[in-house]
Formats: sequence, structure tokens, C-alpha cells
Amino acid sequence: MTYQDYKKTPNQEWINRPGNHERLENLLWARDHCHGLFRVVMVVPKDAESDPREIAECFPTNRVMKIIDLDELTGEFSAVLDHLEGPSPG
Repeated sequence: MTYQDYKKTPNQEWINRPGNHERLENLLWARDHCHGLFRVVMVVPKDAESDPREIAECFPTNRVMKIIDLDELTGEFSAVLDHLEGPSPG
């Protein structure tokens, strides 16, 4: 399982949003202090077409992924599944 969050044309509005800044801080922490490992949180939007999106619900998963590439300027990144931990909630 892989995850890639790269856009062909970076959206300056998205890059500068507080949520992206917080996500980038968390990814940098994982890279620098946890060997690039992070736990996956699933997020369901209220409306997938809205911009910016609002969260309808979010929940942890049993997936642990490893960052393989991270753009420190935009927050775009790619990661691969490293391992599963225990049963998945729900």
C-alpha cells in the first residue's frame, strides 16, 4: 500500500492553510524522531467537493506508514505501508 500526495500544479491557497502547516509539522516530526513512521488517521469530509473541506468524522487505523519522500516547502509527500498493529477499530 502506498500513498502519494503530489499535485501537478501546487495550489498556493492549500499550501498556506493552517491544516497543511500542522500536517507538515507532524510529518517532519515523524521523519526526524520516529524513523519516518506515522500512524494513519482516516478522515471523512462532510462534502468532498467543497474547498476548504470540513471533517465529518475521523478515526485511527491500525496502519503504520513510512515517509519515503517529503517536500518541506509544500507538505506534499509519499509513504508506504510499514506494518499493521493490532485489530483495526470499527
